[in-house]
Amino acid sequence: MVWRSGFDFGDVVEEVIDRTVGESSTAEDVTSIRRSIHLVMEEWHAAGYNTWRVKHRDFSFGATEGQVALPSEIDDILQANIVLSYGSDGAARETPLSRMSETQYAQLNTKSTQGVPTQYVLYRSEPPSLAVFPVGRQDQTETLRITYVARPAAFDRFDNDSDIPSRWLRALIFGVSADFASKRPRRVHPRVAERLDAQYAEARELALRNDGQRVGWKMRMG
Repeated sequence: MVWRSGFDFGDVVEEVIDRTVGESSTAEDVTSIRRSIHLVMEEWHAAGYNTWRVKHRDFSFGATEGQVALPSEIDDILQANIVLSYGSDGAARETPLSRMSETQYAQLNTKSTQGVPTQYVLYRSEPPSLAVFPVGRQDQTETLRITYVARPAAFDRFDNDSDIPSRWLRALIFGVSADFASKRPRRVHPRVAERLDAQYAEARELALRNDGQRVGWKMRMG
């Protein structure tokens, strides 16, 4: 994740770690914090707040095309998998794709290499598009399954740099900290967890009261 307005995923992780388990963080903690961010955003969406939501969708593209047109509601991709079928049972298996930057993709000497896609790049055009590498298999229709951050209609009238309002940043940090703390009861003191719950409720209420202020900040998952 990268926030274009100076706050990135690493900053959020540090804030959450500082408020919960201190400096004794692990790679598993970072993964758990990422999931907590998704859960908090889903909570906000379910409550009807003007925030982002996480959605899932399948896309098909023909043999060797390697390009997928995406709907304009997609702001960023959290996970991209290629759906494959193996064995006599024909059961679907998903293979995760790793993400490339536009610069890394541009530096590929041959972008038309055929084969099962293993990487992808997201172009933030309007509407957005996605390219995979390799481009797919000859005479084979590939299925791309993505989990993405969808832009709510409430923010569609703003320009592309107006994302989740900055007034929700503090609520996000306390909400993620509270959710993360609930998953680490042996490492987070009960009083700390209670204080985080209270701070989250206060920050969320403050953001709701100031709902008229819409200063955008950018979240990127990568």
